[in-house]
Amino acid sequence: ADPIDAGEPSNAEGGFAGFQLGYNMQSGSTVYGVELDYSWSGYENDLENGSIGSRDEYVEVDGMTTLRGRLGMVSGDTLFYGTLGWAWAEATAIDWDAGSASASNTHQGYVVGFGAEHALSATGTLKAEFLFAEFDDETYNLGTPDDVWFTTSILRIGYNYHF
Repeated sequence: ADPIDAGEPSNAEGGFAGFQLGYNMQSGSTVYGVELDYSWSGYENDLENGSIGSRDEYVEVDGMTTLRGRLGMVSGDTLFYGTLGWAWAEATAIDWDAGSASASNTHQGYVVGFGAEHALSATGTLKAEFLFAEFDDETYNLGTPDDVWFTTSILRIGYNYHF
């Protein structure tokens, strides 16, 4: 996430946990499909001086949803794929200097990534993927209007059950 007022790099920390639903089709060694996922978040970012501990002004990402297409190739029991789609993030900005004023917004943006999914059985796969998402500007009024936009890089590891 980028600072509200300053153009300096900021310090972000936290994680995501969630679930996904998807549908894939296969033609030869090519796999294509769609995924919808939601992640609860503990991701927060100090916006004033790069130190989470000071908490002058910061943004919490409360949750993130993505809807993505997926295209890949199967090699043995492993699928290697790329993914591209749309992302939404619910975020709350808080300014402790303004008497803990807060405001919430939903940000929209794009998400792109790649990954691998390895079959452990006929119904279970282990998955690892990297996603990069960039979210648009939203205005937060914390005493004065501030525009906030942010990017995030996510490494996901998970288990998928195939029905």
